[in-house]
Amino acid sequence: MTNEEILESINNGSAQKQNIVSILLLVISAVLFVGLGGFRWSINYVLMLAVAIFIHEFGHLLAMRLFKYKNLKMLFLPFLGGMAMGDPDEHDALKIAVISLFGPLTGLVSAYVALWIGTDTGIHEFYYYAYLALLLNALNLLPVLPLDGGHYLNEAVLSRSPFAELVFKLIAVVCLIFFAVKLQSFVFGILAYFMLIVIKPQYALSRAIKDLRADQFVKGDRLDIDRVDRIRARLALTNPILNERRSKRMLPNAINNAWNGINKKFPSVAASFTLVSVYLVILFIVVPVSFVVVVEASKSAGVDWSRVAG
Repeated sequence: MTNEEILESINNGSAQKQNIVSILLLVISAVLFVGLGGFRWSINYVLMLAVAIFIHEFGHLLAMRLFKYKNLKMLFLPFLGGMAMGDPDEHDALKIAVISLFGPLTGLVSAYVALWIGTDTGIHEFYYYAYLALLLNALNLLPVLPLDGGHYLNEAVLSRSPFAELVFKLIAVVCLIFFAVKLQSFVFGILAYFMLIVIKPQYALSRAIKDLRADQFVKGDRLDIDRVDRIRARLALTNPILNERRSKRMLPNAINNAWNGINKKFPSVAASFTLVSVYLVILFIVVPVSFVVVVEASKSAGVDWSRVAG
């Protein structure tokens, strides 16, 4: 594949727009999530979980929309959760961190809304949802990749250093294995496995991108043929498979991702300090207080907590 073809593929790909396929994928994945989940949990629990995940992912999409991301998509992942995706015009670590936080914050707001409705109507299902949404989003705030809290801290502090990212990911794998064993959860085990097999190539790519940032011939505001050539040569050293003919479909995406990484903006020290401070307040003050509020309100309403587990 020539450099001209790669550049043309990247430029054409960035112009793609969202279409009906994205909506169909969302509907199909939601049906699969509820259908397969029904074999493991009660239907009421699965539906509440689906709503909580939808609102959580919608929070990510809302932040992406505010930052003018394109091609917004959402998918449900049976037994795992959900995923929100979008294409940014620029890669900005501060914006990515905010997007990571918007999902849990939207979920926490939905828990309080459900609690208010439950208190006003006396319908216990709203208390169940409030507790479930609070638990789901509290777990997502844990400082462990690939959870939102992990992504938030990585972008706020660590993403500028490939070695720091590597250590953070290795710690995340250990934590996920611990959760998998302690909670007897295959979900955490799957996450740990997939994280482990991609750590080495991701680290190599991060090192390559860091080297390219220092390359004066790559710096610039526009991707052209010469820059494609230099990026392609450096990536081929990192991943020799990119030199093979079968890599034709991989090359444009790999080079485009590298280009975005080269031009990624990182927060200042003051911004990083602010981001971490906000995170700590939410994790250690807002979340615990929210649990107390939800549990006490539910006890006052005589909620049967045995039904929360589905």
